[in-house]
Amino acid sequence: MHLDKSGFLWLCIWLIPLQIVFDKGNDADWFNAPWICWLSVIALTGAVLFFISQVKHKNPLVKLDVFKDSNYLCGTGMLILINAVLLASLAILPQLLQYMLGYDSFLSGLAIMPRGLGAFTALMIFGGLGGKISYKTYGIIGLLCLGTGGWMLGMLNLQINPMNIAVPNFVFGVGLVFTMMPITTLSCITLRNDQMTNASGLQNLLKTIGGAIGTSLVATMISRFSQVHQHGLVKSMNELNPNFAERINMYANSLIHQAGDMMNSTYLAGKMLYNQLIQQSTLCAYMTTFKVFAVACFILIPFMFLLKGEQKAKN
Repeated sequence: MHLDKSGFLWLCIWLIPLQIVFDKGNDADWFNAPWICWLSVIALTGAVLFFISQVKHKNPLVKLDVFKDSNYLCGTGMLILINAVLLASLAILPQLLQYMLGYDSFLSGLAIMPRGLGAFTALMIFGGLGGKISYKTYGIIGLLCLGTGGWMLGMLNLQINPMNIAVPNFVFGVGLVFTMMPITTLSCITLRNDQMTNASGLQNLLKTIGGAIGTSLVATMISRFSQVHQHGLVKSMNELNPNFAERINMYANSLIHQAGDMMNSTYLAGKMLYNQLIQQSTLCAYMTTFKVFAVACFILIPFMFLLKGEQKAKN
């Protein structure tokens, strides 16, 4: 079979710079770095030329006519967003446990383990019930589970116990199976058999790109939301606030023996309060990010009704 060399070339020019942008963009402050801008232009140019070449070539790498199928188009879009949410949440949860709650790598992995247990439980249910429940119902239940799990993670604080982490992860695992498997099936159920291989490969590529977008943007979301919450919390750190004045006096009196005089102890007390402010603003950033993930999953629920069910596909 003749290989589409030009299409493969444009695919590499598209994906390689794009992955570098996703990987290093947050560290370089995204488009404030000129080299990120140049790589983004190269990736965009490669993407445009790749899709043009696939339309014009007689034997393209991927056949884009599958996007004419509304089920495939809608389902693939949903899977891209779901994969971004799943991988992004999986990336930041260990950071939250280790940097904010003091977990080591073993305990953070142990706390996330219920996600796998939830996925295994959902697989047992999915296999046991079989076709007794429609794929649409499975998908709606799965999105509700993902949204609920994300919202539960968005309600965490620094005084939680391991069960507060285990339960949302278990719900997340159940939602993972109940969304990915039914939506993947529904997105391809209206395609012809000869389109399946091409459609599956293209869908997996786009899902991978969605996961890369999610894991790269989530770091930026944490830093930006942290700054927003810090700006909101710092307004209350002034002497006109009686709670602030009382707390800084209490800290200053407890530190006076270490500092030597009241001026130094007051300085150390203010530094302690500022460190607490940074900690709380970072925690609020994690909570806000998880709630954004939850809202994204809830928003996808109406799109389930746009997918054709098994019976309509047969007709």
